[in-house]
Amino acid sequence: MARPKDTEKRTSINRAALEMIASQGLGGLRMQAVAQFAGVATGTVYIYYRGKHDLINQLFLETRQRIALAVQKGYRPEMPFMDGFEQIWRNYLNNLVTRAEDHKFVQQCLQSAYLTTETLRFNQKIRDPLRDILERGKREKLVADIPTDVLAAQITGSLREIVRIERQGKVIFTPKALHAIFAMAWNSVKR
Repeated sequence: MARPKDTEKRTSINRAALEMIASQGLGGLRMQAVAQFAGVATGTVYIYYRGKHDLINQLFLETRQRIALAVQKGYRPEMPFMDGFEQIWRNYLNNLVTRAEDHKFVQQCLQSAYLTTETLRFNQKIRDPLRDILERGKREKLVADIPTDVLAAQITGSLREIVRIERQGKVIFTPKALHAIFAMAWNSVKR
């Protein structure tokens, strides 16, 4: 009979992998180093993952799901559109600031050959609150009628860059600055 898996060990392995990928990239990830960083035996990592590709693919889906849940926090579909759009926008910004390693990891994965076709298919099924609200805005004739992926890229790309600038100390996220940045985001997608 197989031993039950320990969720704390799996969490430690995942955290170690994310930290290593953030500092060394996907190509630098080694299962033995992940195990050492996580404080477990190398064989323990293989109890949870078949290998590096499996670890990256499972971690990618879990990370995407975690981001989606964080971005939709406090949003309700019955909210007025602008309230919902701002809630999702602020959640995305806050998640970029507080979980930068998650976003960096997802971007690295999407630009790599590590993700399997099955992972990419599952990724499409993960609810994306930003795309959902943009689609709603298009239906309500509030958002420009251009491909939703382009609209989402406009929002997420600019937010990633603004967070990078904030980390360099070139902008401070005061309420006034956030209001202006949100207004820019809205102006970039409105009809």
